[in-house]
Amino acid sequence: MGIERVELSVHADNGRAIALYEKVGFVREGLARKSFRIDGRYKDAIHMAFFHE
Repeated sequence: MGIERVELSVHADNGRAIALYEKVGFVREGLARKSFRIDGRYKDAIHMAFFHE
């Protein structure tokens, strides 16, 4: 298919989603502090990627 890399961002407080992504092979690449705002509160996001070899 030609896809070598897939990227995503997930809310840093969503432990279940992070665990699922890591289980299927995604790795953490970075943290974006105060990446988005919900109900007036800023939240962090974790950037992840999957590499096809």
